[in-house]
Amino acid sequence: MNAEKKRKVPEDAPTEFVSKTIRPLVVSDGAIDKHAWECALIKKIRDEIKSGNIYVKNSKRFGAFDRFFISDTKWSSLREDFFKQSGLPSKGCDAAAYLSERLNLAYDRFLETLPNNTYAQVDGASWHCGAIARRKTSEAPVVGRSGSSLQRNAFRYQSIVPNLLTQQRKPKSTNSRVF
Repeated sequence: MNAEKKRKVPEDAPTEFVSKTIRPLVVSDGAIDKHAWECALIKKIRDEIKSGNIYVKNSKRFGAFDRFFISDTKWSSLREDFFKQSGLPSKGCDAAAYLSERLNLAYDRFLETLPNNTYAQVDGASWHCGAIARRKTSEAPVVGRSGSSLQRNAFRYQSIVPNLLTQQRKPKSTNSRVF
């Protein structure tokens, strides 16, 4: 249209992409408003790019989704070096043991810093975070060193995690007036 310097949108121009809410602005009395149609088209293209249905060539932000993957042939040549450098297990069957070990180490580090932690505290079967934990730092529990940390604190997992998952916040009361 612009190359041919046409001022009107052809009558057979597609309008299926125009949403119902703005259709009256684009099509009125059977005529298509060029500026409204172009705005609707640009909006639709923008939405499709954001959703990933359309991609922008050579764009990092809006590129084709399949460009983020490595081909099987390239992966087979890079695989060994990747697992050596990352320290991750190369066999899927070893992943569970690796992740369990990492979880135990993280939990041990948490327990070592727990007495001095001013943000999070464990008190019996409940967690205290933020300002509440800062008030309770003098009452921090001391954790023993016998057995693995996972076994030693299994009761905490069993008693705390279900509470975290089922605990609901009480709605804040508001003293606002409705006019």
